[in-house]
Amino acid sequence: MSKISINPTLIPIPTQFPSSQPSRDLPLDISDIEDSVSSIIEEELYKLPCPAINYHVCRVCNYRCKFCFHRAAKKIRDSKSSSLYPLSDSEIYRGLEILKAASGEKLNIAGGEPSLWSIEKLVFVISSAKKIGFKCVSIISNVYSFKKEDLPVLKDAGLDILGISLHSSSDAGCEEIGYYHAKYARSPVGTRASGTISHIKEICAAAHECGLHLKINTTLCVPNAKTFKSLAEFVVKDLQPCRWKIFQAIPLGSNEEEGVEKAFVDEEEKILFLTEKEYNKAVDPVVAKYPESKFGIKIIKESSKIMRNSYVVLDELMRPIDSSTGAKMPQQSILDEGGIEKAMRKVVFDGESFKERSGNYFQDLK
Repeated sequence: MSKISINPTLIPIPTQFPSSQPSRDLPLDISDIEDSVSSIIEEELYKLPCPAINYHVCRVCNYRCKFCFHRAAKKIRDSKSSSLYPLSDSEIYRGLEILKAASGEKLNIAGGEPSLWSIEKLVFVISSAKKIGFKCVSIISNVYSFKKEDLPVLKDAGLDILGISLHSSSDAGCEEIGYYHAKYARSPVGTRASGTISHIKEICAAAHECGLHLKINTTLCVPNAKTFKSLAEFVVKDLQPCRWKIFQAIPLGSNEEEGVEKAFVDEEEKILFLTEKEYNKAVDPVVAKYPESKFGIKIIKESSKIMRNSYVVLDELMRPIDSSTGAKMPQQSILDEGGIEKAMRKVVFDGESFKERSGNYFQDLK
């Protein structure tokens, strides 16, 4: 096991929405910012422990899922980290160059909720990554803010995979776990998630139509484990992704004094989380029922143990996150003095768990 890691499930989100706007106008073309970025990146001897990077572009999210492992300490809510656009375009471009020089091949754009970014901003990040040489670019989103017309635009920019977070097959099930827009939090019970599933079906159909690879991410906890078989049938028969990841929800709270996230919030929230035995009991029959050889969908089990140290994750300031202690520990940014090698020095990475969850799957996409 090499000493380097990160967990994609451990990035916090503020509990209120900042009104931040981009620090300047978005460029019409990547060439507009290239003059502001060093034309030559010094040769990097450092090599990332895996070629896949999760870049959480912001902490802001429009949903409030009850099981969510993203929780922001009050200390950071008014800081640069709470901005919708924490980094400038030139900083993002430079960071992507650094990651590619360190053998990065796949960039996954995550949040917070990346669909809160303007389409122009997403196009900039996606097309920049492809210009720099990333083989694969993906995005993971609740897709609330996406319209079906947006997908061909993102595809043309270079997006390869659309990942959708989905945790129930019914609007009622979505409401039960808080999978709906925060603006509906005071709406009558039974209406807060209305239209959620129909919108996801529309977006999935549009993804297939424009040639994007479709991936579904599901976080399993006590409420949605009760209806998991229905969700499985919906995902396999109606949505038909090429890949379906099923996560075991990770209990996580916050240490507001230190600005770091630590396990468990309170006794009330603990009841949301499944034990590993309960998680396996729910997931194993589904994996057996829908073999990839017959249905063409790769189902990936990711227990909390598998997830914890098998991802390379950068937060909104491009700081690697170490999760080996059960807390989210941001390191210095790869943009700071000392670069990526110093930033990754204390990050633990579990290569075997990365292989177990087939983290290199993107290399076989056609």
